[in-house]
Amino acid sequence: SRVKFDERGDRSSKVEFYQLRNVTRDLVAKYDPISRRISWIKELWFSGGSPPVDEPQVEILSLLIGRPAAISIISVSSLGMALSVAAVAMSSPLVNNVIGAGCLMCYASCIVMAANSQWSTSAP
Repeated sequence: SRVKFDERGDRSSKVEFYQLRNVTRDLVAKYDPISRRISWIKELWFSGGSPPVDEPQVEILSLLIGRPAAISIISVSSLGMALSVAAVAMSSPLVNNVIGAGCLMCYASCIVMAANSQWSTSAP
């Protein structure tokens, strides 16, 4: 077997390509970098007949909630907002105010998302 080095000093060696088919490893091609030739021994096989998709498939789903769930989320979030306002009003340190404002924003986002889900499209 010949050994050859390229201009960067890397060794050029023959490459064999295998494909795992069921539980066996099948030789499908050989590549000789010295002659720059690839010889196919077998066709590539893909489950389903075509190569797999080489990128993630993105699927956007809108999940809807029913009217009773939306009303209960809005009610509980409104109660949480009132309790957050009461807690912020009774506290004096700045950190408590920041935490209270964060809680208010969380409850407000729950209300907005529940209302948007309920009234933007028809939910059961």
